[in-house]
Amino acid sequence: MSEITQGLIISALGLGITFAALTLIIIVISLLKRIFPSTEEGKDEIETASAGVEASEEEEVAAAIAVALSRIRSLPHHNELGASLESGRGAWWRANHIVSIRRRIK
Repeated sequence: MSEITQGLIISALGLGITFAALTLIIIVISLLKRIFPSTEEGKDEIETASAGVEASEEEEVAAAIAVALSRIRSLPHHNELGASLESGRGAWWRANHIVSIRRRIK
């Protein structure tokens, strides 16, 4: 058996196994959807609860501001990035650079 034939057989086998695994995953997902159907009850409860509440424009703006502030406060602070970029290379880089110089000298 030549190398090209062997390579083609291995490629076909790999593709076949991959598509068989993907087909199996699709079948499992469809079976799980049949076993555990999604319910629309949660959406109906939310719609009925929010139907009776009418917010004024000022309340909507206040809610939007509160959400935006909450989102901003939850983000990690990246203020140190500029300072670390301006400070130059760190001790780890210098230590590795010294090791590489020593290797070149030997």
